Amino acid sequence: LEHIGKSVDSVIFFLLGEPIAIIISLFLIDSKSFGRKNLTFIGMLVGAFCYFIGYLVDRNATIFVLFLCIVFTKLPFISVNPLSIELYQTHYRTMAVGFLYCIGRVGSIIMPTITLSLFEANTYLPYIGFGISMLIGSLFAYSVPYDTNDRELDLPPGEVSSVKHGLEQVKEKNEEIEVLK
Repeated sequence: LEHIGKSVDSVIFFLLGEPIAIIISLFLIDSKSFGRKNLTFIGMLVGAFCYFIGYLVDRNATIFVLFLCIVFTKLPFISVNPLSIELYQTHYRTMAVGFLYCIGRVGSIIMPTITLSLFEANTYLPYIGFGISMLIGSLFAYSVPYDTNDRELDLPPGEVSSVKHGLEQVKEKNEEIEVLK
């Protein structure tokens, strides 16, 4: 019976990771020093680091390291949605989201098999697998050409058709800022 209480405490501890990630993103997603692109990149990079540390640390610290992994895995997923919505036109965004949902379904079938294979090879090897995935994701996030923080993207209802959207608007704003520097 003690083991069940300990397991419930661990689950509650893990569940607190997601609201903490949401609160962190609330304060950092529109800040001038972070923004959406950097929050996605840094979240994935720190998440990868946490997974690699999880492989190396003393097993008594596993619960805390997994908590950090949850926080830093959730952060990029929170910030990538507004970034993609603000950068790309509806046609491209809709195709990409549909394609990614399809890939996500395939991934949800394949990933448990890969994780179980890693787990059978070594109990803590899934940490390395997830860390490598997060590291690759951080490289993709770093390669996003523009960030949309500190940009005016909300348009009055009458101006929607006359103003360029997303990536084109952000490129023009970045060019204007470069000229002013």
